[in-house]
Amino acid sequence: MSSGVEQRYRYTVDAHIDRGWSKVLSYDPVVIYTAFDHGQPLGMAGAVGDEFHTHPITFLMAFRWNIESHDMAAWMADRVAEYRARNPLHRFIYLCNCEVEYEFARAAGLDADLLNHNLTCDENLLFPIEGPRLFHAIYNARLSDWKRHELTAEIESCAFICYRPDHMDPAVAHQQEQQLIQRHKQWPGHVFLNRWTDEGPVKMEYSEVNSALSTAKVGLCLSSSEGAMQASIEYLLAGLPIVSTPSRGGREWYFDHEYCVMCDPTPSAVARAVQDAMARCVPASYIRQKTIEKVHADRERFKALVNTLVAEGNGTPTLGQGWPFERKIMTKALWSEASNELRHTLADLANSPRPAIFA
Repeated sequence: MSSGVEQRYRYTVDAHIDRGWSKVLSYDPVVIYTAFDHGQPLGMAGAVGDEFHTHPITFLMAFRWNIESHDMAAWMADRVAEYRARNPLHRFIYLCNCEVEYEFARAAGLDADLLNHNLTCDENLLFPIEGPRLFHAIYNARLSDWKRHELTAEIESCAFICYRPDHMDPAVAHQQEQQLIQRHKQWPGHVFLNRWTDEGPVKMEYSEVNSALSTAKVGLCLSSSEGAMQASIEYLLAGLPIVSTPSRGGREWYFDHEYCVMCDPTPSAVARAVQDAMARCVPASYIRQKTIEKVHADRERFKALVNTLVAEGNGTPTLGQGWPFERKIMTKALWSEASNELRHTLADLANSPRPAIFA
């Protein structure tokens, strides 16, 4: 069981990855938001947690992929048990993207809550822009086979945004990208919007993504399995209806049947669903507003969880009205830098205690 999970998802505990996603939400007591990711099943804890074994820490674990089975959840529980045998003062709470994921986590004995990772997307960066909608659909996804770009084959006009994850082998990524682009050249209405260099596609800034989304009428979600899929919430905040195939991972958490169409994973079904979504003519402002209402409700639950953890640690909860975070809350940095910052701040607090800090 373990070897299969590790081989498929590279969740090896000895991956020696030197950086990752994290955010210290409170220093007194310590509450850290980090991510379950490829090669890093325990996020910041797995990278530098042993150094702080004498200090109580709660790690809130977001999912950048998903729990696909009871076997994977059990494998995760084993990793947590191994870690806590060395660091009994540390606690893990897994923030699940959907009900199925939550049920798997709880059945495996993991401490878990139901808080979709897309609640962290900054709605100030994605919004509807008035102007001509040149494409029937747009797909924001890396150019990898599992994203199933071939399902767009029967869409008359389709735009594509892409990126290359930094963990991918450049040679492998280049081969996949070129094969996919060559295939789509047979469809004149399919256009790739990124700039390209010898190193591959240039990742768009949020403003560029927002402008690109404003050229299309429908956003596409076509993989069969991933995490919360950030692109899905970006479509909705930009006011686009969505066409999605069934999937594991929780991307449908903020979907609404009024403007989100589920379809079979075939080119003809996807093309028909795009026509259906366009024909509904749901105003972009309405899609955005309904999405924000759902996101804000989940953010209140996220803040309540953090405030409860701080209060239980005899700290002073400071997350009140509003949303004090930007972007995805977490930032990606060298683990050595994250460790140094935590170490120095805890040393300062030991000399001059102060209320919880949310930075």
